[in-house]
Amino acid sequence: MRRSFGTGDAQILFIIVQGVKFGTLELILFTPKVGGKQINWKADIALRGAAAKVKKHATVYPSQENGKSVWRIYNLETEFLKSDRQTDILDVKIGSRAWVSLELESLADARKALETCQRELLKSFDMDFDTLVSLTRHPEPKGESGRWVTTDDYPPAARREKLEGETEIKVDVSERGKVADCTIISSSGHEILDQAVCLNVRNRANFKPAVDSDGKSTSGVWISRTRWQVPR
Repeated sequence: MRRSFGTGDAQILFIIVQGVKFGTLELILFTPKVGGKQINWKADIALRGAAAKVKKHATVYPSQENGKSVWRIYNLETEFLKSDRQTDILDVKIGSRAWVSLELESLADARKALETCQRELLKSFDMDFDTLVSLTRHPEPKGESGRWVTTDDYPPAARREKLEGETEIKVDVSERGKVADCTIISSSGHEILDQAVCLNVRNRANFKPAVDSDGKSTSGVWISRTRWQVPR
């Protein structure tokens, strides 16, 4: 789902995409530039026609695209898009200084399109949507997954050449919570960076296994993104 509001330097670009965690969404806002460093701010998000207000954590960092700031809000439940209205107003407050109110249309169509996209994506990985939906718990990282791949793991050659990008991976997790396989879903554009992600995840990752509808441990998948950016 992609919408743009306003024109010129004041234009805001609003995007909702499938989140890295199964059954979640990621909300991305491109806005006029805010600050020069990465900042973590609390985000309050609400659809006016929805029953509950959602509070999430937003990460703000300078975008490399047209001097815009990028506001990423992760792990929104798919249910968040459910509203009694076909057209609704989305209110986003980030920190104490940034308010954005956007009118969104065709929410029901957007939800349907996202589910269709998710089904097709899972099918391409030989994964069944209904089976995953039936799990009472998906694989969960033990400890802080953000420490599995850090800037300390930047391959020296990639650092020298200032290679950057974002690598998205799919991790097959066994019923014992161990990494069975790691697959690149979306490349950073640099094989050396992609390989570094899977290498470190295989060596460091450990999970609470998925749980099926009978309460038994079972295999599952975990999807994650690593953003490679050379430290300035």
